[in-house]
Amino acid sequence: DATTFDLDLSEIPAGEQVWVRIEASDGFNVGGADYGPFSLANHAPEVVIHTPANGAVISATQSLAGFAYDREDGQLDGRALSWASSIDGELGAGAVVFPDALSEGWHTLTLTATDSAGTLGTASVSVTVGDVVWQRVYLPLVLRNFP
Repeated sequence: DATTFDLDLSEIPAGEQVWVRIEASDGFNVGGADYGPFSLANHAPEVVIHTPANGAVISATQSLAGFAYDREDGQLDGRALSWASSIDGELGAGAVVFPDALSEGWHTLTLTATDSAGTLGTASVSVTVGDVVWQRVYLPLVLRNFP
């Protein structure tokens, strides 16, 4: 029934000579057309941090796990993935790292993925390393005269 179609170009890998073939059918007849060539720029990798969760309280030896996918290169791993802390700096490379003891405090942990074209994608979480310091709030005591 539709006479138009919006093509999501973010799902198509980059290239200098990209062609798209559109086919339509009414259930009996089929028609088609080719469009191209056109260029699509390189896409940044999509990055996800699996653990730790954003806002979590973690131990100093918490493992870090993440994932990165690039439209042009596929799944990224190894040296293409690097971890960093806002307090401790570089933490290691790969999908899973076991950093040396993290400093106590509030950290922003960042996973950066670099594809073969040098394009970067990042994801970050904020965590607290060490014990949570609970603060107590004391409400004022209200005295009333009871009959």
